This record gives sequence, C-alpha cells and structure tokens, in this order.
Amino acid sequence: MRDELDRWILFFLEGKDLDGEALPDYMDTPEMKQAMETFKASSEKEKSYHLYQARLHHQLQQRAIQRDREELLRRLAGEKKRTRDAEQGDEDERRGKERLLPLLREKGIDPSSLGE
Repeated sequence: MRDELDRWILFFLEGKDLDGEALPDYMDTPEMKQAMETFKASSEKEKSYHLYQARLHHQLQQRAIQRDREELLRRLAGEKKRTRDAEQGDEDERRGKERLLPLLREKGIDPSSLGE
C-alpha cells in the first residue's frame, strides 16, 4: 500500500466486499474500521428503507384490491336488487292480468281484442 489515498480508493472500490470484522492488514486502521462501521450502518438503513417501501407498496396494493372488491360487491348487490325488482314487477303484472282476465270475460270483453 503506497499511501492513505490508495487505501481510500480501495475502500471505495472494494468496501462492499470487505468483512468489517476481519479487515485485511492493509485496511486494518482506525479510520478504515470507522469507515466500515459507517458503511455498514448506511447499508442497514438502506435495507430497512427498501423493506419499508416494499411493505408500504404491499399495503397500498391490498387496499386497492379491497376497494375494488367492495365496489364489485356493491355493484353485484345493486344488480341483484334490480333483478329482484324486475322479477317482482313481472310477477305483479302476471297477477294483475290473472285478476283482470276473469273480469273482462265477465263483462263480455275479449282480452285478445285489447292487443294482448
């Protein structure tokens, strides 16, 4: 190792591959140990940050999925209600015709002459 500048250049080039607990002799100085500790702490913060971002992204996806699910369930409930209402309307119309036909016949009116 020629000088301190070379040591720092090697640190920046190879620092991520070095073991902070077992530095090679040429890197085993108080400054390099401190640099490795700082590098390790920074790396841990970065890992934590990325983990946090991944969790946040997952939560946002889950919320979006839940909102979509709730919206689809609301739409489905609305469709079911419209179908029930339409079926009830059809049933009411059928019952009305059943009650009306005998009255028309009783009055001597041919129901087919009414367009039905």
